[in-house]
Amino acid sequence: YGSYGNDHEYIDFLADYYRKSGIDVPLFTSDGPSNFFFGGGTRKGLLATGNFGSHWKESFEFMKNYYPGNPTMCAEFWEGWFDTWYGPHHRREPDDVAELLDGMLSSGGSVNFYMFCGGTNFAFNNGANKFEVYDPQTTSYDYDAALTETGDLTKRFFEVREVAEKHFGKLPELTVKNLPKKAYGKLELTECARLFTNLDNISAPVKSSFAKTMEELGVDFGFTLYSTVIDYPVEEKLVIEPLRDRAVIFINGEFKGVKERDRRNDEIVIANYAGQVTKIDILVENLGRVNYGTEMWDNEKGLLRGARIAQQQMFGWTMYPLSMDDITGAVYGDALPIKEECPAFIKGNLVIEGAPCDTFIRLDGFHKGFVKVNGFNIGRYWNEAGPQKTLYIPAPVLKEGDNEIVVFELHGCDAPVVEFTDVPDLG
Repeated sequence: YGSYGNDHEYIDFLADYYRKSGIDVPLFTSDGPSNFFFGGGTRKGLLATGNFGSHWKESFEFMKNYYPGNPTMCAEFWEGWFDTWYGPHHRREPDDVAELLDGMLSSGGSVNFYMFCGGTNFAFNNGANKFEVYDPQTTSYDYDAALTETGDLTKRFFEVREVAEKHFGKLPELTVKNLPKKAYGKLELTECARLFTNLDNISAPVKSSFAKTMEELGVDFGFTLYSTVIDYPVEEKLVIEPLRDRAVIFINGEFKGVKERDRRNDEIVIANYAGQVTKIDILVENLGRVNYGTEMWDNEKGLLRGARIAQQQMFGWTMYPLSMDDITGAVYGDALPIKEECPAFIKGNLVIEGAPCDTFIRLDGFHKGFVKVNGFNIGRYWNEAGPQKTLYIPAPVLKEGDNEIVVFELHGCDAPVVEFTDVPDLG
């Protein structure tokens, strides 16, 4: 809590509420080991634990001095770190983690790993950080953890296990092993359904004088298409402030540029002349809500205050909520490949013989979008932003025989070919 506020009455209320509700286990707070975080988030009478990934001696020493006599515990031992789009893939040496763990246990401290097992932000379920720049997290939450995104045992796992045996005695013999992975090879996607010709097949329009946020439209995750027209002479820049989080802009059906919350901001001029009508389409993507940082309380998505031409606000919007939960209504029949910038669903069929195995999909010829396998959204890809280059497909998502693969691509593709490999590439 010390990362967000300093209302001690609130913390006391929570503790009293838990106790009155019959929760009789020890209660603890969990904050960064510094005066700032402990000052805002801890209270006497509650066990104060720390969150860190290194410098355990300094952290434990601080905690002992802040609350003399309290046990020392790292409640979030960051053995790795998450990845964000536009950032690097995070790696850490296994023996570094083992040495730190050994040191904390040898000092009499307690340790809780974050994360011990990596995971996956399937569909649009990733979070984001926001300080100077908005940093949405990738689909993979592998975290360089002791157990990978796929649940595989790593070198780090065995080194941590060895430290545990040193302190607590012999552990039971392992009876598990890593799951098999399979490279199903390349697959050409053969069917296409362009988004703009399928809007009424997968959504229903909402009309309003003023642009509504995604939440007001009932869209918790996914996309929303905002459309309006200009029917008088104008030649001014398009402005979207604030934008949450990424907009692909089309003028009279033609791609004109991209605007992002904090990074890319293409200059787009709306030019309409006497006797003409110009249609403006703004396809906005929710890239993930902030779950840590200075804007954690301000998480609405879409066009938060509409859009304007220079200083003039635009009105008269038609909006299509696009959660992408159900896209079965899309009608395929458009030509491939799509070389121009055009959002589209591109579909193919993967035939599997025998029992399915875990696999990973590469989309090297694509730009940005998400993938559905047999109707299950395995997450986003974003090749230009990186670092992640493959998406994990668990075996239970697949089946023997025909498997429907649908790629929603925002910017067109030169060659609609994907590849299923047995090796992950997180950058």
